Amino acid sequence: LADGAVLDSRVLLADRLALTGRDSSRDRVDELAALAADEYFGTPGSVTAAMREAATTLNAELLKQHGRGGSAGAPAARPATSGAHTQATVAFAVLRNLDLYLGHCGPALALVTHPAAVERFGDSRARPLGASQSVDVLYYHTQVAAPDLLAICPAPPAEWETANFNDLAGTSVERARIRL
Repeated sequence: LADGAVLDSRVLLADRLALTGRDSSRDRVDELAALAADEYFGTPGSVTAAMREAATTLNAELLKQHGRGGSAGAPAARPATSGAHTQATVAFAVLRNLDLYLGHCGPALALVTHPAAVERFGDSRARPLGASQSVDVLYYHTQVAAPDLLAICPAPPAEWETANFNDLAGTSVERARIRL
């Protein structure tokens, strides 16, 4: 964050996506990220409402792709092959003034490094989009200021589950990149 950065309205910093399954190409990731951003900015109301709407739209798109779209309880157009359909882990990061709002679907991880501490946000057991008709968005909030760093990983390596990132507190972007 730049010194004195204060934003007057909500700004979507990132919508990081990781896809697994049948159609996980870079083009599909880009297409879904653009869909999420369009839905986010097209939704009036709160930051969390906009994140939820973007996640719901992505989930519907993924379910439609593998024949499970439609309303809850409606029969699938065709059964999805177990493990073969596309699922998405998504991590939203929204900065409004000095408030950082995070929304995760799936096992995403976000690290916020402050000069004296590191905050960790995420749940490795969270359900990804495209796995169910229901959408679970895990919401997090923290305050940030210069020189804090934000790292978002929609598909963290398994070793990050137990890793201690306290040594990142107060570090530079370059040193954090090397460490991660």
